[in-house]
Amino acid sequence: MTYLTTPNQFIQDQQGQRFAYREVGTGRGLPLVLLNHLSATLDNWDPALIDLISQQRRVIVFNNRGVGFSDGKVPTTIEQMVADCYAFITAMQLTQFDLLGLSMGGFVAQAFTLKYSSSVNHLILVGTGPQGDSEIAKVGRITTFDLIRSFLTHRDVKEYLFFTRTAPRQTGW
Repeated sequence: MTYLTTPNQFIQDQQGQRFAYREVGTGRGLPLVLLNHLSATLDNWDPALIDLISQQRRVIVFNNRGVGFSDGKVPTTIEQMVADCYAFITAMQLTQFDLLGLSMGGFVAQAFTLKYSSSVNHLILVGTGPQGDSEIAKVGRITTFDLIRSFLTHRDVKEYLFFTRTAPRQTGW
C-alpha cells in the first residue's frame, strides 16, 4: 500500500483520547514517527517522500489532539503537544523510535526528546528552530496575517505560508 491508499487508523490513549494516524512500511528497524508543521494534518506530508522512506522502514504519522480526525481540543503550548505526543507513543506501545519534526513539529520533537530521551534513537529536525529564537515569536502574527489573506483571496493558506512569491514559483504553481 502507498501512503495515499493506506486508510487512517485510530488508537485511544489511557484517558480515552482518540488519535488518528497512518502507518506504512516494513517492520524492519526502528519506526520513524513524523510530527507535523503548524496547521497541518497527516494529509499534508508529501506522499512520494513517505512512500520512499517506507520502502526501508515503518513510518508513523499522527494528528495531535484536536487536529484532523483526532479528538479533543488543540493544545496551545508546545508542552501540551509533547504530553499528547507521549500519550500517542505510549498507546502505540513504542519504546524506541526515530523522531522527525517539521517546523512546529520540530519544536515538539526537541522538547519531547529532552523529556523522553531514552525513547528517541535519532532526532531529525527539518525547517525548525530552537526555543527562544527572536524570529520564532513572529510565527503567530505571520500565520494570522496569512490566514486572513487566504480567507479574503479564497486561496489556500499554505500558498502564503510555505511558498515565495517569486516569478519562478508563480509559474510553477
